[in-house]
Amino acid sequence: MRRAVRGFIAFGSIAALTVVGAGVITLRAVGVASLARDSGTVVLEGLGAPVSVSRDDKAIPVIQGESYSDVCRAIGFVHAQERFFQMDMMRRASSGELAALLGAALVERDIEMRARGLGRAARDSFESLPAEHQRWLEAYAAGVNAGLDDLKAWPPEYLLLRAAPTEWRPSDTMLIVSTMALILSDSSSLERVVEGLEAAMPDEVVSFLTQPYSRLDAPLEGGDEYTPLDVPGPDLIDLRTGRATKGTRISAADRDETVMGSNTFAVSGSMTTDGRAILASDPHLGLTAPGIWFRAQLQWGDGADARRVAGVTIPGTPLVVVGSNGNIAWGPTNVHGDFTDHIVIETDPDDPSRYRVPGGWESFGSRIETIEVRAGETRRIELRETRWGAIRGEDSLGRPLVLKWTGSDPSMINLRLLDIAEARTLDQAIEVLGSWWGPPQNIAAADDTGRVALVTSGWLPNRKGIDGRTPASWARQGAGWDGQLDESQRPVFQDPQSGFVYAANARIVAEPVASLIGHAWPIGTRAGRIVELLTDATGLQESDLLNYQLDTDIEPAMEPWRRLVLDSIPESEADQDLRAARESILQWNGTADVDQRGVTILEAFRDAVRADLYASINTIVRERVDGFRYRWTGSDEWTFRVLDERPAHWLQPGFESWEEYARAALVRVLDRMSTGGDRWGKVNTAIVRHPVSLAVPALGAGLDMPESPVPGHWAALRVHRSSFGASMRMVVSPGREQDGILHMPAGQSGHPLSRHYGDMHEDWIRGRPTPLLAGPAVSSFELRPAD
Repeated sequence: MRRAVRGFIAFGSIAALTVVGAGVITLRAVGVASLARDSGTVVLEGLGAPVSVSRDDKAIPVIQGESYSDVCRAIGFVHAQERFFQMDMMRRASSGELAALLGAALVERDIEMRARGLGRAARDSFESLPAEHQRWLEAYAAGVNAGLDDLKAWPPEYLLLRAAPTEWRPSDTMLIVSTMALILSDSSSLERVVEGLEAAMPDEVVSFLTQPYSRLDAPLEGGDEYTPLDVPGPDLIDLRTGRATKGTRISAADRDETVMGSNTFAVSGSMTTDGRAILASDPHLGLTAPGIWFRAQLQWGDGADARRVAGVTIPGTPLVVVGSNGNIAWGPTNVHGDFTDHIVIETDPDDPSRYRVPGGWESFGSRIETIEVRAGETRRIELRETRWGAIRGEDSLGRPLVLKWTGSDPSMINLRLLDIAEARTLDQAIEVLGSWWGPPQNIAAADDTGRVALVTSGWLPNRKGIDGRTPASWARQGAGWDGQLDESQRPVFQDPQSGFVYAANARIVAEPVASLIGHAWPIGTRAGRIVELLTDATGLQESDLLNYQLDTDIEPAMEPWRRLVLDSIPESEADQDLRAARESILQWNGTADVDQRGVTILEAFRDAVRADLYASINTIVRERVDGFRYRWTGSDEWTFRVLDERPAHWLQPGFESWEEYARAALVRVLDRMSTGGDRWGKVNTAIVRHPVSLAVPALGAGLDMPESPVPGHWAALRVHRSSFGASMRMVVSPGREQDGILHMPAGQSGHPLSRHYGDMHEDWIRGRPTPLLAGPAVSSFELRPAD
């Protein structure tokens, strides 16, 4: 949705004219009519029996039906009335249909999505689902369309756009899965980073800048793989002169990479007060209003067959992604692995209509895509097709590239997670979660007997003849993906001796499996902190695990930077500002709490030094690679190594020592702060905005959440920076959901005029232990089958 806002800017004058002045009155009048139903009776085609929908004072729905199919239809109805615009944006983001609604600024992004073929993949993956899953998605889609039709006016965003929503198709749910996969598992930019480095730098420097392991790693198994790499010497690289060896000038796109921040952990009954297992899950994502999640409590059946699933759904799907069913609780965190490969296409020099394949040559295919553009000309684009996908872009030598990605291949996507609702034992849960092929996740699970486990989900490619680090040809016999990894290599941890399981984006396994899954693992600070908190812990309750989720200790990640500053600014420092900064750092308590000043100085200092190092690397590589931009998810380790040794040839030009340079960098940082440093809460705030307000700032007061200081840091369990943070937090013991905790930013409704648009936000900001289960009903309506 954030990306989609660029389209609003293209026709912002229309939005502004609609909203400012009399338009506000129109919006409010229509807004009341487009609020979700909270009473009455609706006849819903396809229902097998009546379904009741009640809401508590936070608009958490309790949906009670006789069958899961009926409940899917009902949650579709509720999603449409509360969040349809969000659903529409997410499906259009993957299908390449944003420009039709938002204008010409989205055309290039639509072309990229069409090249990936996600719309076609969604239709094909739906057709390949088991018949029962298809029926559930058909019921869900019918409920969505009925819920949309039941509104007395379209959601207000369509008023701003002067557009009408289009119907929901069963396969659109697969597009929502694709959009989440784009957010979570597209690692394609990393290959271009390695490719650029290899074009301009010696192998030893490339290995140093792309090392996969860190001194702070804390995997569930292994941990001995880390060996400090030698800092490359001045014969290989010298930042003072902007010199490295190799190469001829080539071209590549500017690249960036985002680090995830999710945590999941579960403790067995041996660690709790009464033998219950407890699970804690807090996926971190970009923060928007409305948020990504929608809380729900789904109930069906009766007697021994009665089921209740409580947790969070993603509007656009009936999936409860994080939740508990009374027997099993589950919570995912993203696997920061490698699930994409750029395939180099070798064109026949004698016949450019053909390309090399194993055993010979094959003719290119062709695909025409028609892209509708709001207030613009329809675009028709022709894509060259190969057996591996459509051509999109070139490598450093000008050869065509195809992007192979698990998220765009219908044979690598399913909705097995739907079946978790019926899992009654930990073994059943492991089987379901391990065979779910969505964006790969490390999923912790706990059961009602006190057992815990962790399993890696997703389709995990088995590479042969390639390593996935750089673009490569698949034309050689046997090169490419040879199915997926053998199930014996899928990480599964069950009933651990330690009594707990955990994952925090960093690697969880030892070699050789770790490198088969990925090679750019995030630093293991959060995993290490979980281990530190849980080792030897006993008598735990749900409140303890929530406190762990809110933990802000970051000392291990910041200690090398603290040491450099203290070594560079003596106790006898004459400069008042530097002396005050030194004192703030000495008094820092090692956390990212809002009242701390030392962390503000250290984080700004770290950013400044790393920016200088990155700029020097970019300068060197750009002599050979136009537009290169270095990013690596595990880059903290090599910067630690540089700080360990402080070699002169890794200094910025004009400095004789690291202490001299650090002093100058700190002066730059302090120029932007008050004496002694700003409090962390001044710079670390929660910025949660509606995409429309980014285009029409005048609407911000009504659309955005209040900006608030919050504790947290990229290295803390409570990850937070600006518009990135915990998208929800859940703590629950299966079978004891009444003691469970769940909070999330913003609110249930996507409608700015609803009182439930932001009524959960303050609890999330404060980290309050609000209940998982819905409270007493304050409103209700009934869905009845047609006669």
